Amino acid sequence: MPTPLTKSRFRKAIKSVSKPQSGWLDESDKVVGKADGTILTGIAGMIYVRDLQNGQVLTVYNSIAPTDRPGLIVRVGRLVGESIYRVKGMRDSYSAPAASGQISPHSHNDLFINRDRFLPFLVLPIDGSGHVVQIYADVIPKPGGSFGLIQNQTLDLLSHVPATGARFALIEADNNGTIYVIDGSVVDAKELLTLANIPSVTSGRRPSCAVRLFDSQTQLYRDLNSINDFIDLRMFTPDLGLTTFTEPYYDAVNKVFAIGDITKSPLYPSPLGQETIHFVGRNENSPALILAAFGASVAPFITGFKADGTEESPTNIKANQPIFRIARARGYDGSAYSDTESEIVFYADGDWSATSHPVRIEFWTTPVGSTTQTLVLTVHSNGTVSYPVKTSDPSSPIDGAMWLLRETTGAHADGEIMGALGMTYHGDTGAVQPLKLSVNDNGTTRRIEFA
Repeated sequence: MPTPLTKSRFRKAIKSVSKPQSGWLDESDKVVGKADGTILTGIAGMIYVRDLQNGQVLTVYNSIAPTDRPGLIVRVGRLVGESIYRVKGMRDSYSAPAASGQISPHSHNDLFINRDRFLPFLVLPIDGSGHVVQIYADVIPKPGGSFGLIQNQTLDLLSHVPATGARFALIEADNNGTIYVIDGSVVDAKELLTLANIPSVTSGRRPSCAVRLFDSQTQLYRDLNSINDFIDLRMFTPDLGLTTFTEPYYDAVNKVFAIGDITKSPLYPSPLGQETIHFVGRNENSPALILAAFGASVAPFITGFKADGTEESPTNIKANQPIFRIARARGYDGSAYSDTESEIVFYADGDWSATSHPVRIEFWTTPVGSTTQTLVLTVHSNGTVSYPVKTSDPSSPIDGAMWLLRETTGAHADGEIMGALGMTYHGDTGAVQPLKLSVNDNGTTRRIEFA
């Protein structure tokens, strides 16, 4: 027989049902606070959090996370048997794994790796400390192969805040690790600040970030999803006077971004003011640009965009203007690096319009004993191929070479049979037809028949 349900057993059953059940559902990472930094909801024990991806704001129960740290990453979910969401644990996006009482780093499968984790010379605000920032240690390579050290330290930027308006303050370090703050020009409001207001990096120093400072500002924020007073500049490292570079580096003076085993700066010649990327391989190491694609209808490609006029006011491409250059070759001649000595150029074969985009392709090389490029082959917009006409036979023709020769003395008559070459083709009717060579002679078509 079933056991009778006594009052004592009934109380125990009700208590077990009302007690929160074990296990979590619908877990996800959230950011503490709204986009404007507001954390508390006005209801005791409840705070605002928002979604990392779409910014949607939720009101959740909280007994773990601090209520003065907007931007803190927390784990949110709901217990089995509950409908309300609550903070399960917290994790600072820049800190070590969660401490005791917080969630285990192995409690879920999502691992977020921020850019800040692997780029050095990191500067972060200190929550609740106004304009004080934390500077994290870093090692700086110095000329000659030695190193300088940036110490862990704090820095108060309050004295750099303008009385009215807004500015950027640049935080940089020299080769010895000494920290400097360079004030930018003041504008009327923070909304008017642009990248042009960031101070120039001092020669021989390494930048970390530009910090936005403005009147009435009470706290610095670095929240990658909303408020952000920091512009990260650590990817762009100017010339520090080094003899060897072992990392990607940007030469702000020569406008060169270089990747590879680099031993000199500036690197290799390019037209003045031209932005360039250099892939450098030394001592029999060939640099390579590899483009990979997968799928039946895709293939790697390189694209060049061209317009006449300016970037702000582009106009149509005009006849004979270059549109795209590829495969330009330059070399060292024993005393200096040469200019371009061979290239493939795509030219406009007429003025461009909405209904006409003519393009021809020209191949240029430089002959022996010369330093001047020569046009050797043209593929015209109508599909015809032409060779430049020569006025004399080459002194040492290459085996199998073909050329178009215009006789200047003792000329053969136009249309004269030049010899029994036996070059024929079958015409549309199937009959054997003689092959004729057509030459554009200064606007006049000359046809020479080969017997």
